[in-house]
Amino acid sequence: MPLLLMVISLPFLHAAPMQDWTWRGLPPAGDPINAVAFGQDKFISVGNDGTIMMSPNGRNWERVNYLPARPLNGAGYGGGLFVAVGYQTILTSTNGRDWIDRSAGISSTLSAVTFGNGVFVAVGFFGAIYSSTNGINWTYRLPGPAAGPVSNLPGITFADGQFFAAGILGIISSPNGVDWTNRYTGGKFYAITHANGVIVAVGDHQSRTNLVRYSLDGGDNWLPGSAGTNSLMLRSVTHGPTGFAALSFAGPILLSTDAQVWNESAFFPQPITPLAIASGQNLYVAGGGSVSAAVWSSSNAVQWTQHGDRIGFSSVAFGNGTHVTVGNASNSFTSADGVTWERHDLGPLRLSGPLAYGGGTFVAAGTSSNVFTSSDGVLWSPQSTGTNLGLNGIAHGSNTFVIAANNGLVLSSSNAVQWQLRSTPSTNPVYNVAWTGREFIFVTAQAEFLRSSNLVQWTTQQIATNSSSNSYSFPGIAQGQGQYVLVGNHQSTAFDFIVNEGVIATSSNAVNWSLQSFPQLSGFARVTFAYGAFVAIGERGAIYTSTNGIIWTAASPVTTRNLSGICFGKGRFVAVGDFNAIVQSGFHGPPVLAGAWRTPAGLALEVGAGPGQNCQLQYADTLLPPDWQNLQSFTTAEQPFRFTNAVPPKAVHRFYRVATF
Repeated sequence: MPLLLMVISLPFLHAAPMQDWTWRGLPPAGDPINAVAFGQDKFISVGNDGTIMMSPNGRNWERVNYLPARPLNGAGYGGGLFVAVGYQTILTSTNGRDWIDRSAGISSTLSAVTFGNGVFVAVGFFGAIYSSTNGINWTYRLPGPAAGPVSNLPGITFADGQFFAAGILGIISSPNGVDWTNRYTGGKFYAITHANGVIVAVGDHQSRTNLVRYSLDGGDNWLPGSAGTNSLMLRSVTHGPTGFAALSFAGPILLSTDAQVWNESAFFPQPITPLAIASGQNLYVAGGGSVSAAVWSSSNAVQWTQHGDRIGFSSVAFGNGTHVTVGNASNSFTSADGVTWERHDLGPLRLSGPLAYGGGTFVAAGTSSNVFTSSDGVLWSPQSTGTNLGLNGIAHGSNTFVIAANNGLVLSSSNAVQWQLRSTPSTNPVYNVAWTGREFIFVTAQAEFLRSSNLVQWTTQQIATNSSSNSYSFPGIAQGQGQYVLVGNHQSTAFDFIVNEGVIATSSNAVNWSLQSFPQLSGFARVTFAYGAFVAIGERGAIYTSTNGIIWTAASPVTTRNLSGICFGKGRFVAVGDFNAIVQSGFHGPPVLAGAWRTPAGLALEVGAGPGQNCQLQYADTLLPPDWQNLQSFTTAEQPFRFTNAVPPKAVHRFYRVATF
């Protein structure tokens, strides 16, 4: 087997903002789950953030949908097709992984979808009904006068040759999804299912007492189920290995073997806020969440197991070929490519961030004003700073780690073990620090901008003046393209109303500053710079990019979780944040080796680079002297270029490089 080496060279000549980002977070991921469906021996779930996850067993989940984020409320399977519906949205998939947007002409908010007798039927708000024979072309259907008064329709099922739609005014049915008839009036129904000749609808009365109605004769007559008087608001219902299970908004699960008598079988600990339940593989699967996705499974609807963690990541750094992120749990996570992440248990250690890399060492702040050091992001050693200060930011430059701390103080160390306390001209908390290549730059809680090349002589400039009714906060700081850039929050008070908006401050000389407001979001958290591009991140998944620090463009949304840390490594930006959030940009900057692996056809190479670069992949079997031969010309995009080279069996070495022209 030949020994192989990749050489990437030649300068990067231009940059373009990164608009397409991909979710890389830990499953379950995204906003709360609104629906779970089973088909093709797999589960799928959908959520508010356009999130679609897939699981082969109800326990191990991965996010699979990266279409534009739109709220998804319902999911179903039939006729070899998965269907997800939501706000003016219908998506379809033949395998649960690859989804196609079928939303053309859909103007309603849809809540649920099912399949029967060769027809898909989706229902939603204000009595909206759509039907399709192929999942591609959808037709709006009026319920008609025979359906009686119709309002929101949250649930639908197919049983005994009929579609049954559950609504807040009652239950209607149709043999074909076109012609609808009223079958029951009274109560507010949120979900409906069937099994073994029994149709069950659940919800609550106007008095908010539990509501269960079931039919044994195909919907002609509806009988009351005994479900107690607790104000649970039954939200979803399914049939599984031990009978019917109804999930309530308040947490308890009601279980019944006959749909007549119901008993509380379990209680979901808050703050899951359970919203959806389905069954398959002799398993119940429930999903929900308060502000992020949560998934539970059970074989009997009594004992439940939660899957996945809701981890808040505070910071991320890249060094020695590895991405490392830390946050609010006793774990660190590492990744070689920013795509696949590995968890490492830290036992009693808690690395709360911030985090930086330099001189072969990762340094992370922890609790009790200590720092932790690691060469690989896996094994960490505690180091005392000798203070009890809050640690707010870390940077590395000129062979020195510098930590921004409270009380106008900073810490410095050449080895991340022995730390020296240093004073600044300010007495305010120092929010963050960055290295520009020539000097360290800082920003304080009172919008003071500090600069120093040696942490002894300082230059200070006031960016904005804070008052009780008008204040600026800048937790993010960077420098590039001849511009200093600070990002953060502007809070103002008028007539007893508090208004928050994002703000970016820029200056070419660190003296005269321009402030730019972003009223569409409440604040930015961090900013970084690499290869001609600034990237700022913030609340509700905000990502803005700029090539000059002045004109900013919002990237396509991939999450609504707050983002709090960002770094650049191996040709891509990676941002992290609340509730398992990890997102990654497309490739940017000069060519890098994104991957290399052996295949039966030869060596597979994957090259990533900023888009629009004309490149030539070349090889040489010797470097004494080098004799470079052309293999393939290509133009780069934000996604990697892949090529397979059939290496001669007698080759001892083969060297590769990418030349730009």
